[in-house]
Amino acid sequence: MHVVSRFLGSLLFILLSSAGLIAQEQDSFDLSAPEYVSETFKTYRIVNGHSVEMLRKKALMFTIGHRFLGTVDEGLGEFFGMDQFADIHLELAYGLTDRLNVGLGRSRVGKIYNGYFKYRLTRQELGGFPLSLGLVGGATVRTAPWSDTEADVLE
Repeated sequence: MHVVSRFLGSLLFILLSSAGLIAQEQDSFDLSAPEYVSETFKTYRIVNGHSVEMLRKKALMFTIGHRFLGTVDEGLGEFFGMDQFADIHLELAYGLTDRLNVGLGRSRVGKIYNGYFKYRLTRQELGGFPLSLGLVGGATVRTAPWSDTEADVLE
């Protein structure tokens, strides 16, 4: 009986000792892994331009953007210019990777189609590199003929 209790005591000691070693190994962290700043902006677009934020890998986003013809000084009667609708832009964007996004869009005025890519060059790190930098490239094709009224709208 004494041998069995000694064996169980030794086994319990070994299990508890190795559990502590495993916990230490799991709790340790790699100091070389940078901690990145997140959400410099809340979205990947700012008004009609791009921000440094990216869509995550395999994320798909559909956006509807619009521009107004009126001006703020038209007052409440014209809802500060927003009653005078001018253009709508539909866009579908996709994250190929966490660092590379592509997008396709179409605008009503001029029947304009556009495509772009956005690539993250660097990302701001806490206590490290102070900037997030991205590269955006794109192309636009107008499929409708020019008219004098549309030229006035776009100015």
